[in-house]
Amino acid sequence: MLIPVTKGRIRILLIAFTAIMTAFTGAISVATPDNLTTMYAIVTIASIGCGAVIIPCSIIAQIACPGELIATVTAITLSLRYVGGAIAFAVYLNLFYSKAEEHLTHELAEKVLAFGGVMNPLTPAGIQAITDVTKAMGDARFEYVKNYLATGPANFVLDRTAYPMVLAASQKAFSESYSLVYYVSIAFGGLSFILSFFVGDIGPLLTAQIENPQ
Repeated sequence: MLIPVTKGRIRILLIAFTAIMTAFTGAISVATPDNLTTMYAIVTIASIGCGAVIIPCSIIAQIACPGELIATVTAITLSLRYVGGAIAFAVYLNLFYSKAEEHLTHELAEKVLAFGGVMNPLTPAGIQAITDVTKAMGDARFEYVKNYLATGPANFVLDRTAYPMVLAASQKAFSESYSLVYYVSIAFGGLSFILSFFVGDIGPLLTAQIENPQ
């Protein structure tokens, strides 16, 4: 809608929306289990910024290309979107995985399970049990951990009411792990913002011409 309203001045649109996308997607890094109300607003604006970049780029390409190449250009824009998403997903997943392992070990295994008196870390079998519970929380096997803490061997489980504390520590570990992912997203968004300055306006191409009226 904004493309015809601005008479094809897409450069300023892309500069504005890539800035919004980058700023608010990066701001998701402040998310914690305790500030969900604030995050609803940030995520909503970030989503609007992403949508206002992705969809108009496809429309702009379709307007700018020769009529006989509209299908090809549309397919190329979709392909680029999926390839870019696959690359970003690979980068983000590896960052998240490495940080999740680090923070779960520190926040859950060490601070809560071992040193918090929830499980016995004084034997090799106890350490293995702590490792298993930590991995289970990392894999989102919450019911398994809840049942294990309630019914596990007494020489391993020292506090059978500790599941809420274990869950809170896991949530904190995950929120800290996601922060780096959204920090890195600023680099991708920043590149989009810079490249937006080199996009030409398409005002002269906004005509009433119909390529295939039938």
